[in-house]
Amino acid sequence: MSELGDVLELLHGARDRWTTVRATIRTWQHHQRLQAAWEADEGWTSYGHVNFTAEDDEVPPQLETSEMLTRLWIDGERVRAENEGDNYSHLGIKVGRL
Repeated sequence: MSELGDVLELLHGARDRWTTVRATIRTWQHHQRLQAAWEADEGWTSYGHVNFTAEDDEVPPQLETSEMLTRLWIDGERVRAENEGDNYSHLGIKVGRL
């Protein structure tokens, strides 16, 4: 079998080859560069965008960069994702379809 065939065979049955996953994922963003990349994308106009402005002088300026740390656990149909970041933190839990 070709290498491509081997890869496709592995991918096709990948769901049955593991039982648990545990990962830590670090995401870093430079907001101005991210905005420029979105705007440079030809499909940007099809998505549109909304800008919000604040009238309050006490609103802190937007951070130049942000970082998020995600801890992920998957055990069969049970999933837990803990997200901690500069902008917000949240917890997601899923069991089956719930």
